[in-house]
Amino acid sequence: MISYDKKGLVKKIKNDIKQEKGNLKKLLNDEWGWFKKDSTVIKAKREKAKEATMPSGGTPLKIKWDDADKKDKEKEEE
Repeated sequence: MISYDKKGLVKKIKNDIKQEKGNLKKLLNDEWGWFKKDSTVIKAKREKAKEATMPSGGTPLKIKWDDADKKDKEKEEE
């Protein structure tokens, strides 16, 4: 049986419209300086600034030191 998820479709359309609204506001702000105090535009600028400071992959670099390996090597040397 095949069914159509109407609630999921409505939710997706609402999210798409919300995202496009934000994109339009950002575009109008960049071009003509409109919506300067709008929270969606401010949020988009913060995210853009954050991405500019990140490494080229778009994700922050994380280094995890594994102390267990160091302890194992010390035990082997004894």
